[in-house]
Amino acid sequence: MTYPKIDMRSTLLAALVVAGCTADDTRIGRLPLEPSGALGTIEITPPSMFLGFLGAQGVFRAGLATVDGDSISGVSLAWMSLNPEVATVDGSGVVTAIQEGSARIVVGVLNLADTADVQVLRVPSVVRLTADTALITELGATVQLGATVVDGGGVTLSTAPVTWTSSDTSIVRVSSTGTVTSVGQGVATVTARSDAAGASARIRVSVGPSTLSVTPNSIALTALGDTARVSSTVRDARGDLLESTATYTTVDTTIAVVSADGLITGRKTGTTQLQARADSLLSTVQISVSQVADSVVVTGASGTLIPGATRAFSASAFDSNANPIGSVAFVWTSTDTSVVTVSGTGVATAKGGGTAFVKARVGTASDSVAITVTALPIDSLAAAPDTVTLAVGDSAQVTLRFFVGGTEVTGGTATFSSDSTAIATVNASGLVKGVAEGATWIRAVRDTTAADSVRVTVTAPSTSGSPGGR
Repeated sequence: MTYPKIDMRSTLLAALVVAGCTADDTRIGRLPLEPSGALGTIEITPPSMFLGFLGAQGVFRAGLATVDGDSISGVSLAWMSLNPEVATVDGSGVVTAIQEGSARIVVGVLNLADTADVQVLRVPSVVRLTADTALITELGATVQLGATVVDGGGVTLSTAPVTWTSSDTSIVRVSSTGTVTSVGQGVATVTARSDAAGASARIRVSVGPSTLSVTPNSIALTALGDTARVSSTVRDARGDLLESTATYTTVDTTIAVVSADGLITGRKTGTTQLQARADSLLSTVQISVSQVADSVVVTGASGTLIPGATRAFSASAFDSNANPIGSVAFVWTSTDTSVVTVSGTGVATAKGGGTAFVKARVGTASDSVAITVTALPIDSLAAAPDTVTLAVGDSAQVTLRFFVGGTEVTGGTATFSSDSTAIATVNASGLVKGVAEGATWIRAVRDTTAADSVRVTVTAPSTSGSPGGR
């Protein structure tokens, strides 16, 4: 606004003194002297100013215009605060807040002046909380939050009012003094606000078990009946150990079972899962049950073979608890392949004189059997039984045993014949059949070195039916 000349003269004179400008100032003398160029108005902007903390600054601008409304620049202006104890102003219009209150700022030149009002009031700029997070592990428990309000200059406003609110009063409630009380489980935000400034804290309420850990995190059992133990730890949200214990179950009890105190026992091969529970918490442990061979047993007669003879062996594997293991792929080897060889299925073949071991192995477990191969010829054989009695049409088996120097050997062969095929016949494997009533000899001969015979008596056919062959 523009004040009447007579009302502002004393103020203007004071302003000229402060600015060091007089009517004879050369800068004033350079103003246009024509009537159209005479000073007409002076206006200060903004018309008022608010400073929110001590030391805060703001800038006023002043505009000059001729009586015709044309702007004038390059003229020195005089600035003055009528209340310098509240706010000061320098020669460039920069205002500085000194203390709370109101001040009037004057700008003038010659007989023109304008004023603007300044209000200094410390207002909240920032709210600082004593904690930005809090954990409550019991219902009805409290946590005290504190709030410090500072202005824009970082100075504490000790008397500034603070309003406290909770984002979810079903979880926490907060008093007018910042006391937070837990009501239910969950997470809520507590906010402290002073005027437009505010700050928030995240409050978590967790009651009872919060974490459940089980060790070990995986178990591998290598034999049926093997055992292993798990242990569990239950803690609250603060990390404190709770006395709560976990309950244990296995998903597939045909593979493994678990006792109440965490002892796991393998029952059959496979994989399953242990589940540990504490309240709503669940932790799992992977369990695998397998059978690792701990021992092997080779079955099949040991003894002496002649070159070219074969003998079949079998093997069984057992885990560390002596449980048999099914479907095992054994590796068969011979300690001396010049004496005996062995196939992948355990069939040994005699090659040359000597002794060797046939071994079956799976993993680190193995067993073996000794095989002796004789290079000497078979010098005797024995037929059994010594005598055979059978009816016409019936049959009976004759078996042979071979010997070298009195030691029985395997793999020998002989030729069978009947002294009277009209009474009894015999095939290449020693099966005798009655043809007609009478008696005859069945003979077994190996080269010219060994022979034996069996007396066969054939009787009339049985009237009640054939008794069956032997």
